[in-house]
Amino acid sequence: MKNSMQKIPKTVQNPSISVGNDFRNFTSDNFCEPYGYEWNIIPSTKFEFMHNHNFVELGLLESESSGVFNVDDDVIPVKGPAVSIIYGGQFHSAQSNPDTPCRWRFLYIDENLAMPNVDKNHLKSLRYSSYYNYAFKSVISKSENELLYSLIKDLVYQCTNKGKSHKKIIEGELLSILTIHSSTMTRVSESADKNGEIETFTKIQPAINMINANFGSDVKIPDLAKLCFVSESSLRRLFIAFCGLSPDGYLHKVRMNVACARLLSGNLSVIDVANECGYPTLSSFNRQFKKTFGVSPSVWRKERNSE
Repeated sequence: MKNSMQKIPKTVQNPSISVGNDFRNFTSDNFCEPYGYEWNIIPSTKFEFMHNHNFVELGLLESESSGVFNVDDDVIPVKGPAVSIIYGGQFHSAQSNPDTPCRWRFLYIDENLAMPNVDKNHLKSLRYSSYYNYAFKSVISKSENELLYSLIKDLVYQCTNKGKSHKKIIEGELLSILTIHSSTMTRVSESADKNGEIETFTKIQPAINMINANFGSDVKIPDLAKLCFVSESSLRRLFIAFCGLSPDGYLHKVRMNVACARLLSGNLSVIDVANECGYPTLSSFNRQFKKTFGVSPSVWRKERNSE
């Protein structure tokens, strides 16, 4: 029998992670991509890049596959069927579980060009226009909000097939999607300093990338500080300012949420999930998991599978 716990901790390597802007110029005739054709993407099983857009990105995952979605400082376990909503300026990336690759259909759409008949002041009044002042889910399962799932699914269909009156349908459905999603947002700040958040994120981005790419390895805080050209105390201060967690706390958060994604696939033992997520013993994994979620990994998996 394989003893999966007898693995030597890996040494963190400096990965080649691209981070940048994916800005696009749309027109009134071509206000989204893909438009008139189908576009399927299977994200890598490894963390490869973080990027942001100057448009709205909608994602559709129809299968019951699983993985994770990285959005700013969060790592979100995903199990389909589900949809994603990413607004302009949010840094993000998607990953598949090794044993259950996700086949996403992403839609890049300029909301202003796609809704030429909707009053611009009305759009600005929706919470998504100042999303950084609110807490909200970027990934929503079908069971959580079937209406939102259905609208995004049909919007992707309309943009792919360009059927009769598709522009009017797209305009109405996109407005409904943004309105419904706005209604789920909870205000967390009256005057969030978005520029300050971006500046802080930029400073600690190498550390965040390193953690996301090497969460299963022996990640050391002094190495993260060196990557960001700051002292350990400054790194801690910057992390707390950005996400309310120390670097160690963020590392555990990434490990726990990736562990949830692995557990959702149902194909790995709890011991193997622990090892993949950087915990050298099952007891240390169980202890951290119960501290985070209030139940053991086995109970958490059983509860999710019964939903």
